[in-house]
Amino acid sequence: MYNSWRRGAILNAEEEERLILQKDLLCLTDAEIISLFPKFIMSVRRKDCGEYKSDTIFSIITSIQKYYEINGKNISLLSDIKFNSIKNYVSNTMRQKVQKGIGLFKRQAQVIPKETETMLWENGFLGYGDPETLLHTIFWIIGINFGLRGGQEHRDLSMENFKLETADNREQVLVYRETVSKTYRGGLDHRNIEPHTARAFENRQQPDRCPVHIFNT
Repeated sequence: MYNSWRRGAILNAEEEERLILQKDLLCLTDAEIISLFPKFIMSVRRKDCGEYKSDTIFSIITSIQKYYEINGKNISLLSDIKFNSIKNYVSNTMRQKVQKGIGLFKRQAQVIPKETETMLWENGFLGYGDPETLLHTIFWIIGINFGLRGGQEHRDLSMENFKLETADNREQVLVYRETVSKTYRGGLDHRNIEPHTARAFENRQQPDRCPVHIFNT
């Protein structure tokens, strides 16, 4: 990211600054870092030319610091007193982005209207008339009823994750129990965390759309 920014910045830089920008990141002196980094923080942009949110700016700086560490340079951009001007600039930039509302509102999944689901069933996009449609339907049933989050959780699924049980009212229930996910990895750190469990109950009103029936198909 820094190198991409550097190549663009060279085009509009004055002679003295151009000489600094031509240097590799690892070859910059402390004074050159102090001079250059505020401009980098101020002007670095995403590929779509939008501004980075505040926590991304922080991650960029810590990544550069890690790059220095990996290459044997003991530089602490956010804790060494000689780089206080960079620390203050990063802090002020992050504060300004928050005040401008950049990155405050995270994208959330939209609720799928009941009408959309009905349309998918009625037009044959969901069902079990052929293997491909059945595969789409299983994917839909799992997503709607069991709240799997990432693609990896879907890829890690096996029949061992599912079990048919009988509820107290004698209805059949399809039970999902996770094995591994982003929030449950097993091991020492997660020994006190219960794996995610979810249930899909029998749909006797619409048996053709019943998760238990489809699971048994």
